[in-house]
Amino acid sequence: MRALCLTRLGKKAEAEKSLTEVDAFLATVPRPLAEPERLQLAGEIALARGDHAAARAALEKAARQAPVEGMKMDTRPVEIRYALARTALAEGQTEEARRALREVVEAGPPRVMTPIPYVRSLALLASLEEKAGNATSAQKLYERYLSYWKEGQIDRAEVARAGQRLAALCTRPSA
Repeated sequence: MRALCLTRLGKKAEAEKSLTEVDAFLATVPRPLAEPERLQLAGEIALARGDHAAARAALEKAARQAPVEGMKMDTRPVEIRYALARTALAEGQTEEARRALREVVEAGPPRVMTPIPYVRSLALLASLEEKAGNATSAQKLYERYLSYWKEGQIDRAEVARAGQRLAALCTRPSA
């Protein structure tokens, strides 16, 4: 997290030092456990730097190594796919983003441990479904999103926008 925040702040030297410390730690972890973490971090750092191609490559590889299926309470599959969706959106690849967001929304047990990416995925996917003309799907996703955060304090601007979009969808005449 420190390396990522420093990268976002443009503090390259400090970020590199932090990344070196992370790499040193990950070298002590068995490779099958460490590799998805290393790839996720590389993807998140590349995304923060604006290198969408490198971010996508690292995150897609991480996603292959961290499947969503199963009863594990591992947060990585959801976090990786949420980052992959953000990367796809930054590239204008809405179908790839929709696919990754659907995996987050349908993740089952792993999403329990990652409530913020999960709930944010509901709003992002609702917006993409609405733009694709899937009003019913968008409406259901906005309703789910608002059921979690309507009365909360996180992402207030997005909550207001989702409420407006939901109201607009509810007033549309049925086809």
